[in-house]
Amino acid sequence: MKSSGNHRKYFWKGRLCRMSVSTADAWQNIHWLNSGLRILVARHGGKHPYLQHYYLSWLAREFPKLRSLFELRLLPCKVRDWSRYRLYVPWFQDPAVDWMDRATYARALDLEAECKSRGIPIINSVAHTSNCIRSLAAGRLAAEGIRTPRVVPISDPQQFQSDLGGLDLPFIVRDDCGHGKAVVRVRQPSDLEKIRFDRMRRPIAVEWIDVSGADSLFRKCRFVVAGTVGVRRHLIVSRHWEVRAARRVASRATRQEELDYLTAPTSEHALLDRARRCLYLQWAAFDYSFDSQGEPIVWETNSYPNLSFPTERELSYTHPYVERSLAAMTHMYLTEAGLPVPEEIIRRMILHTGCASQTWQDAAFISAA
Repeated sequence: MKSSGNHRKYFWKGRLCRMSVSTADAWQNIHWLNSGLRILVARHGGKHPYLQHYYLSWLAREFPKLRSLFELRLLPCKVRDWSRYRLYVPWFQDPAVDWMDRATYARALDLEAECKSRGIPIINSVAHTSNCIRSLAAGRLAAEGIRTPRVVPISDPQQFQSDLGGLDLPFIVRDDCGHGKAVVRVRQPSDLEKIRFDRMRRPIAVEWIDVSGADSLFRKCRFVVAGTVGVRRHLIVSRHWEVRAARRVASRATRQEELDYLTAPTSEHALLDRARRCLYLQWAAFDYSFDSQGEPIVWETNSYPNLSFPTERELSYTHPYVERSLAAMTHMYLTEAGLPVPEEIIRRMILHTGCASQTWQDAAFISAA
């Protein structure tokens, strides 16, 4: 396990980047903020501080009055006047405990404690984002009766090669944390000898569940739960079992299939909202697939998802649904902050949706009223 090295890495990256990011934040705050109410946003200078800025850019373009609510700060930050804040949003890559040094993590918790003492709501506490670690999330979801692959930590690779952690072949080996890292499919015990366990911080073995269709293609969906609102974000079809955007099969048929998915009733909303709640999150993006009976299997939970617009021209048809996700995100922020939700935000949430869930309809009706 290499967590200590990971902590040092981001500690020094934060130190080196702090001045430039702080300067950029100061300019943004001067340009946008007024003397009114605010949403406090904290980030870390060394861990993707600009990852969510596509959202702020969208607000600036479409809803400039709402953009003026967001005050950008870096940890550690001192607040002199708490009276104007109505919500605190820690925009930290998940899970924070995995990469933050102890002092910075303690400051993040102290900031949250101060918000709680003043009655300021928090979106996704840094203490709860650790629930998205794959092994922890699998246990919590399974306890709730939510179907998800079984996960076995590999603390001793040699011992695991002899007993396979009780899993049947094939299975997957990957890191317990992080995104975009190597994922290896193990078909036979000898495949384990080729895996560089020393390069993994927390290796795990994950049960293999075959969700390929009759056409031998694999499909992975993303659903965003933002408070009481749930929206479908995308559907990726791939020939490879590890479904990633770069391996997307792009054709007229897959385009129509994705559009059908995006506009259909969200039958999985109640299940994934229950998943969000058992992980103690206010908002999350779930990656999942449907099995042959149409039941969802949750692969992964993202408490800090990237919902930016795809840049490829051939995917421009998804832009209204990306915007729908951003509108749902905004609805959650404003609702949690006790601020009025503009009717246009509600319209963009409902637009291009075949049938909204009852929870969504209730939330939209209350906000519009």
